[in-house]
Amino acid sequence: FFGRNTIGGAVSVTTRDPGKDFDGSVALGGGSRDRKRAEGSMDLPVTDQLSILLSGLYKGQNGWVERPSDGVTFGDTLSRVGRVKVKYSPSADFSATLSLERDRVTGTSEANSLVGFNGNAISPLGVPINPAIGASLVQPGPALFTSNSNVNPILDLKVSGYTLTLDGKAGEVGLKSISAYRSVEHYSQGDFDGSPYSFYDQAFTTRQHQISEELQASRKGGRLEWLVGAFFYKEDAFHDNQIDLGGNNGCSYIPFPFLPPQAICTVPNYQTANVSRAITNNQQIEVKDRSYAAYGNTTWKFTDAWSGSVGLRWTNERKDQSYNFFIDNTGNVFNLAGLPPIVLPTLSPNNPFVGVPTAYEKSWSEVTPSAGLEYRFSPDAQAYLNYARGFKSGGYNGRPTPGQNGQFGAISPYDPETIDTYELGIKSEWFDRRLRFNAAAFYSNYKGIQLLALNPATGFFDTVNAARSKITGVEVELAAKPIDGLELQAAAGVMHNEYKELSAGAIASGIVYGNKLPLTPDFNASVGAQYRWQLARGSIALRGDYSYRSEVFFEADNFSNARQGGYGLLSARATYEFDDGRVSVSAYGLNLGDKIYVTNGQDVVGPLGVAFDSVGAPREWGFDVRYKFGK
Repeated sequence: FFGRNTIGGAVSVTTRDPGKDFDGSVALGGGSRDRKRAEGSMDLPVTDQLSILLSGLYKGQNGWVERPSDGVTFGDTLSRVGRVKVKYSPSADFSATLSLERDRVTGTSEANSLVGFNGNAISPLGVPINPAIGASLVQPGPALFTSNSNVNPILDLKVSGYTLTLDGKAGEVGLKSISAYRSVEHYSQGDFDGSPYSFYDQAFTTRQHQISEELQASRKGGRLEWLVGAFFYKEDAFHDNQIDLGGNNGCSYIPFPFLPPQAICTVPNYQTANVSRAITNNQQIEVKDRSYAAYGNTTWKFTDAWSGSVGLRWTNERKDQSYNFFIDNTGNVFNLAGLPPIVLPTLSPNNPFVGVPTAYEKSWSEVTPSAGLEYRFSPDAQAYLNYARGFKSGGYNGRPTPGQNGQFGAISPYDPETIDTYELGIKSEWFDRRLRFNAAAFYSNYKGIQLLALNPATGFFDTVNAARSKITGVEVELAAKPIDGLELQAAAGVMHNEYKELSAGAIASGIVYGNKLPLTPDFNASVGAQYRWQLARGSIALRGDYSYRSEVFFEADNFSNARQGGYGLLSARATYEFDDGRVSVSAYGLNLGDKIYVTNGQDVVGPLGVAFDSVGAPREWGFDVRYKFGK
């Protein structure tokens, strides 16, 4: 049981505990695009019962998309991470571990390059965007590495986390408590149109903090093993999305829900590039999330070869969501009936004409079972058959739906999604662990899939329970050490997905039968090889890796400007390690073929007039030097 909202499994990352000996390492690195990296960790045993682990990371690198007008690069990052972990073990039956972590990331936001344009589309201000500014801004192919954005691309992220784990025993029963707190502060500015004109420019502010508590009791060993637990989670979040609806030349239409469109002038305002101010639509959302869960799992070893397991999890989740939307015209971009520059509430408790609630609450509960059967051929080979149901709770959309008479409609909730997955597989090692072979076949029945779909009535993306889908696939993994010093790895996956049912909201947004689920390739594969030579005073290892992914779509409607065709990436690394193992020097190259590929995209050319892509990193190189000290 991976926890709340893990619909299809999870990757569990656990940092190591402090060691009982003085030990540590430091590393320095550099590379292309002004890459710089420094990291270190140190184990500090204070007493036989108390030990401390200190670790830190400093890394930075410039982005790979440049604005020609001033040389600003998008995607710059500078990360500073610090972690302290303290473990106190007064006896073999009890330990307390406290982990403190602080992350800070600053730089510039990701670039969006304009790849499609429709000047006849209706802008958020209710007028055509203006065909005159379009064709010359579209950036296909290599031009994706430049951006004409008019936005100052700011990125600022702060993350703090604290975890206290108490681990003990009462006879043969293990007891554990995991208490955690985490907070996030995030601010970024981006440009969804990637042009020098002030429309679809956005700024995001997010503040979030959460606490959780998990209690477990378990018994291991013998024919019957079991685990029971309870979980509580509380989250409070605030999000402010500011989107520019036009620039500053005094021309705009004002589409308020309680007023007919007002023509302020007859010339669309998008003809002026790099304007200094714009009318903004602020969408502020507050979310309170409360989740409770109880779960249990038991494994029974029928014989030395056969074992089976069953599990059950009950989850209850409640979400409270409130809204405060307003139009900010304090920059005096437009003049409405002679009024002074004002902030005008729209979907807001401060708007006496809003007509619908601005605060909502709803709860969902689900019981999710699991079961498994395992047969062990030998200590190094086993076959298994598993079934599990995953659950992801529902919620509320962040934007309003259209109502009657031009007013707001009530905010629409979306329901939970569930997935039932069956998996048959084998895990094995052969020839004294020189060969590893794992394979699995799976079938998943996905119900109520939550997808972002464009609402044609509003021009905004809403989360909808779009469809029911089935997913089938096969995965194979192979690792071998045929001779001393040589390591080979290969993995491949084949997957097929198709929609069995589509909701009305999905069909209205352009999703049709035959579309693929977003970010779901039909085929992916990777191969890697490493050979290590022993030299007179050390060893050198050469490694190469190649990965391939077939076509993917970034949106549920599978539009062409939000698509990446199949592509492969090649990387290599060389490492020299001295005899004592304390010093190593590595050099590497990534994307050695300098492949141009897209990592994200959005195609709203029809309703909103633009399509944009984010391009992946080009070829790069780097080096690292590492030194280990202590025992």
